Amino acid sequence: MRLCLVKDEIVNSGKYFMKAKCCGKYISGEIFILLIVWVFFLLLQIIQPVAAEAAEAAEAAEAAEEVRIGILFDIQKKDRHIFLEQLRQEVTSLLGNKYDIAIPLEKIKTASWSRQSILQAYESLAADDSVDIIVSVGAFNAAVLSNLSAFSKPLILLGIMDYALQQVPITKEKKSGIHNLTYILFPHDFENVFNDFYDIFPFKKLTVIIDKKLLSLIPGADEKFKAIAAGKGVEYQIAAYDAGIDDVIGSFPPDTDAVLLAGLPRMPDAERQKLIDHINYLRLPSYGFRGVYDVKLGVLAGSAPETNMQKITRRIALNIEKILAGLAPANFSTLLTFEKRLTLNMETARKIDFSPKWATLAGAELINEEIAGSDRVLDFGKIVHESLASNLTLHIEAQTVNSAVEDVSKARSGLLPSLNASATATKIDEDSAGLQAEEMTSGALTLNQVVYSDQIWTNLAVKKYLLSSAESKHYEVLLNTVLDAGVNYLDILRSKTNQRIRKNYLNLVKRNYEIAEFRERVGYSGAADVYRWKSELATSTSDLLSAQNNVRIAKMRLNEFLLRPIDEEFVVKDIELTEQLFQRYGGDEIRRSVDTPKSLDLLTDFLVIEAKNNLPEINQLQEAIAAQKRILSANKRKRFIPVVNLQSEADYVFSREGEGSDVASGNDTGWSISLNASWPLFEGGGISADVRRALSEKEKLQKQLHDTTRKIELNVRSVILDLRVKSANLRLTKEAAEAADKNFELVQDSYSKGAVSIVNLLDAQNAALAANQSAANSVYEYFISLLDVERSFDGFAVITPLKEQKAFFHRFQEFMANKKDGQLTQ
Repeated sequence: MRLCLVKDEIVNSGKYFMKAKCCGKYISGEIFILLIVWVFFLLLQIIQPVAAEAAEAAEAAEAAEEVRIGILFDIQKKDRHIFLEQLRQEVTSLLGNKYDIAIPLEKIKTASWSRQSILQAYESLAADDSVDIIVSVGAFNAAVLSNLSAFSKPLILLGIMDYALQQVPITKEKKSGIHNLTYILFPHDFENVFNDFYDIFPFKKLTVIIDKKLLSLIPGADEKFKAIAAGKGVEYQIAAYDAGIDDVIGSFPPDTDAVLLAGLPRMPDAERQKLIDHINYLRLPSYGFRGVYDVKLGVLAGSAPETNMQKITRRIALNIEKILAGLAPANFSTLLTFEKRLTLNMETARKIDFSPKWATLAGAELINEEIAGSDRVLDFGKIVHESLASNLTLHIEAQTVNSAVEDVSKARSGLLPSLNASATATKIDEDSAGLQAEEMTSGALTLNQVVYSDQIWTNLAVKKYLLSSAESKHYEVLLNTVLDAGVNYLDILRSKTNQRIRKNYLNLVKRNYEIAEFRERVGYSGAADVYRWKSELATSTSDLLSAQNNVRIAKMRLNEFLLRPIDEEFVVKDIELTEQLFQRYGGDEIRRSVDTPKSLDLLTDFLVIEAKNNLPEINQLQEAIAAQKRILSANKRKRFIPVVNLQSEADYVFSREGEGSDVASGNDTGWSISLNASWPLFEGGGISADVRRALSEKEKLQKQLHDTTRKIELNVRSVILDLRVKSANLRLTKEAAEAADKNFELVQDSYSKGAVSIVNLLDAQNAALAANQSAANSVYEYFISLLDVERSFDGFAVITPLKEQKAFFHRFQEFMANKKDGQLTQ
């Protein structure tokens, strides 16, 4: 039947009527409406069951499937909580929307480090119908359960220490190949540990400390250890731990020259620390199978990384997801890789008097590198004050000032009276005696006083000017000493930072070397990439050694600068970027004044004025000019101003003997006083020559002052502009380094997948290295620029009293106010 709607318009009635046309015939509107209602109910009957079925399906989908996980532990109690919390978080995050995941408390079992206990706990979980998946954690559990032949439920096994040594079933593709069984394996085994330790210290008699019960659960382990040791010509002995640390310590052979801490899961941290302390007391090199964990406790070395618990629990969660998706655990990938890096405890090395090889130091991560407890912990302030107390150049200038002080005292002495005493004994021949006795003794006192001498006054004035000049020279050396101290300090920090960057770069090269080997194995590239990275590894190791050498040289330079023993060790505190220009000179207000080019110019003008008024280089020349002016004026009036002296003398005759003694007068006392004035009217042209020389010297000094003033202004303006650039570089180089690092990560990932070539990766890696070096150097260049600015206007905050800093700030406020008033009146 075909229905169609038509519209008939009846004009006369002014109304509309709807008609339906069916099979070519029209039907009325009422019938049409009934037809529509009938069709609606028919469709409703068809749709309602379908909608109900869809709702039921949605409701069923909303009801998540319940999954119960059983846990079997043998690890220390303190580690269980961390593992459980992390696992719950990862499982909930990954599977919480699909499944109702639970780890019930009653499904968490702990075995007591025995085969029977482990099997009993495992079988109880395997027989429990409410447990869907079992996760086993611990070395003892792994040693027992990995040898079972059948597993009724999916089992995820964590805790295998050395899958080759423990003869764990594993396929060529590193999969378990056993129904319902998968592992989480680490690329860490006894043979590699042994070889790494031997490379650090070629021992001859090794003691391996391992848990006695764990050793009993690993058949053939002792024979394997001996075979590995024999390959190096090493004598090997086991010291078994069985819940008694004193027994282990007492079992050390006297001729042991190295100790390896192997699997010790039952040993509490307190006993482990006691064992490590005893090993160090015996001054024996040690190596920890747990790597970084043991090294932090005092073991000399270890190469196992600090385990990332999140990474492990995430792998477990991913395995659980695969199991719930119906995949077979036998085919799961088992290896979980961590970046392997040798770690050395340098404090332990010092304790046992062990010096690692340069190549070892270059490739290792060093902890406790600085000498703990050293009384020489230096920061910028301490270095400055120590340099001011010990710098030889500064001491030399201080002695020059002392000499100038004595020169002033000597010049002043010419203005003070002088008193001379004399004694005379006279004997004349008898024939000449008469009016004078043949033998006579007498004494006299003579007093001289300069009444006026322009030459003496001039000399005194000149010596005072020279004293002031010497003090300015001493202050100039002091400022240079502060600057040199700061630069030496920052050079050490710069060298240490470059060493750290070079070490990180070396680790990147190692990682890329490993990627290249992987690419070769899977066919992404050939052996050329491996050789290229091997070459890069050698080069970067050499660069790191140079960087380490630069740190030592920078420290020796600082020791020499501070008059310390050249090889004396010390700790240097890093500097923070909280330091700002004028941080103690009014701070924020001055910093805000450089927000615009005009305000920066005003600040620069103010600093130029400060430099001209305060810098010792200008003061020295000003004092020298003043001295020459005084010399010139004195020489010009030398002919016209007399030298006036007062002299008084008193004498006394003590005795007269011989012929004529009775004739001489009985008056034995005499005195005299005289006043003398003299003029140097002509000295053969010497006076005129002195005038010309003084005039020439004065003009020379004035030209030097003009030249120095211009250079000082140029320096102030230059260092301010340089600081502005260095300040901007702090942000720009940091952004560049972050971008270069991100680019390198992307290119490295692409390289590992075979998407880019080694050339692209090398370019990205070198760009990241250069960017990181620039970012690090920009920090220290900024601080050196800060020191240059402070030196340019005599404003070192570290040696300037607070009162003078406030006075500086007030002068700046007045300067800015005067400039503002001047602009408003224009």
